[in-house]
Amino acid sequence: MKGRRIRFSMMFDGSIALFQQNVLAYIGEYMTNFVINECFKKENLQMDLDSFDLAILDIVQRDNQRSHGSIGTEVNLSASAVRRRLSAMRNAGIIVADVALIDPARRGLTFITSVTFDREDIQAYENFEKTMLAEPAVAQCYSVSGDYDFILLVFAETPAAYAAWGKRVLMPNPAIGRYSTAIVWSQVKFSTVVQPADETYP
Repeated sequence: MKGRRIRFSMMFDGSIALFQQNVLAYIGEYMTNFVINECFKKENLQMDLDSFDLAILDIVQRDNQRSHGSIGTEVNLSASAVRRRLSAMRNAGIIVADVALIDPARRGLTFITSVTFDREDIQAYENFEKTMLAEPAVAQCYSVSGDYDFILLVFAETPAAYAAWGKRVLMPNPAIGRYSTAIVWSQVKFSTVVQPADETYP
């Protein structure tokens, strides 16, 4: 706070008590925002989520176009409190993006690709991960346990386009023993909502 000046203007009706109340309210709001920004400006900072945070996350995962006031009414918080909590969760890396979701079927086909490596090789894994991160056709890439090493979600306009992608990206990789592909015929369920199952999950 050293060297900072708080500048504001307000209507003064002659009431010293009211003037003091307005000043304190302004400073309180300023200090709250300052503390939030200072505490959570570092990316991926650990943050404990309370019931209000979880309720807000549940709402914005389904519709992030809702106003802070509308969210606040539903979770019993003020609009400014909702705004501060959302800002803190973004700065902490809990909310990682605000995006528009499109129907993949409007852009082509979805392919689920299972990749198996010939041997366990850390360098080969890391190189493969870097390649997948750079591939725009790869929407999702997971390192998994079990029979496969990686599971990919790949978008392509046609089966021929996917086959060409596989020949360009997967086949030249000497560490890959084999890969298999499943074409998605229809989407039964798709959700971006993160709602972990637990013992009380309905």
